[in-house]
Amino acid sequence: MNRILVIMLLLSGALAAMGQTAQSADNLFNAKDYPKALEQYRQLLKGSPSSPLYQYRTARCLQEMGHYEEAAPYFDSSSNRYPLAFYYLAVCEQQNYNFDNAISAADNYLATEPSDDKRVTLINTLREQCRLAAHFIKRIDDIAIIDSQVVDKQDFMRYYHLSADAGVITNADGGFCYTNQRRDQRILARNGKLWRQDKLVDKWEMPVPLPIDSAEGSDYPFLMPDGVTLYFAAKGDNSMGGYDIFITQYNDAGERYLKPENLGFPYNSPDNDYMLAIDENAGIGWWCTDRRQAEGKVIIYSFVPNAEIQLVKNDEDIIGRAKLTSPRKAQVAVKATEQRAEQLRRENNDSIFVEMFDDVVYRHINDFRSDSAKQCYLSIQFKKLELQITEQRLTSLRKKYANGNEETKQKISMAILNCEQDIEDCRKLIKEVTRTMRQLEKEAIEKENTEN
Repeated sequence: MNRILVIMLLLSGALAAMGQTAQSADNLFNAKDYPKALEQYRQLLKGSPSSPLYQYRTARCLQEMGHYEEAAPYFDSSSNRYPLAFYYLAVCEQQNYNFDNAISAADNYLATEPSDDKRVTLINTLREQCRLAAHFIKRIDDIAIIDSQVVDKQDFMRYYHLSADAGVITNADGGFCYTNQRRDQRILARNGKLWRQDKLVDKWEMPVPLPIDSAEGSDYPFLMPDGVTLYFAAKGDNSMGGYDIFITQYNDAGERYLKPENLGFPYNSPDNDYMLAIDENAGIGWWCTDRRQAEGKVIIYSFVPNAEIQLVKNDEDIIGRAKLTSPRKAQVAVKATEQRAEQLRRENNDSIFVEMFDDVVYRHINDFRSDSAKQCYLSIQFKKLELQITEQRLTSLRKKYANGNEETKQKISMAILNCEQDIEDCRKLIKEVTRTMRQLEKEAIEKENTEN
């Protein structure tokens, strides 16, 4: 009899302790202390591994903490008892890039005939985003990533190291603004729409709406030097989630931009993806995203743009390439080019040696009177480094050609011709920018002398 009493007391004590732990876990969960709540729900699961409630709450903690892959099986296991698990399972599978599974979970949630109209709207939106993403996951642009850097979202533009002839990105009057390389045209983002502003002589005209069928929430514009190709970010029906990056081109015949196209993966994601900018002369592009980032942070990717879209092969890590958890890395030489370009822009106190005029030599970066001339100088140094790397590549190709068989020679002959053309174009551009630099500096000096 005493033995039975002892067992009953032990069981009641264990049940009481479990009840206290469950209450404590619920309190922590309601207080949004998800890491501590997760610890306690895991303990509860050890005692009751098949409990739908503990599975569901464990999954919710993991989902709130961003551990979507670990959360998905728990939501799946608890969905028979808790229909809301289907909703969160769809959210997790979207973040896991398992878009077909996300659509299936969304359908299962809608089949429960939920009464929460807000969640119904959200799940229908998610379903359409996943349908679009399932299409794009089959066509991933195989770009080479140079580097990545996590920065504060509020000033991410400082890390886009554009050369002078690629234009300027600024944040003015509460919106983003792109100014072209001639400094006579702007593309503005204001109140979720894009605007154009032209400069006549020394005065900016009133902005006019850009002739483009863009979604509400359009922002982060960047116009390529051709004056035709426009990148921007927008939300809406054609987005895979949050902001996505779009591309469009101006059609002279219709005097408006063509229907914008979603860039797809890896540029876009179920999270927010922002401004894409490409410096053609440098052969480097940038864009930023808040995927897998803390609140207020973004990660900036620098990459080597493809002249034409090159798709990731089906036998490669498709999801890893789309997520950028396992990207293709760029050559070291390209990364070195970008790092040197950044260094040139950062080290404004370096000693220099520039023959400006007949008897005038600049020996310090601050000797320039014209900011535009100074930017030209920095651009020239960048192009000289690029020229050096291209010449080294040409030398390597010529050696391979000399030692190769006919098949090898045939494969690299076009690459050699392209390198030779790139070198010629680069040398011409250096001469042209040097002339522009001297002219701008001369005009600045003459203006100073006149005012004095």
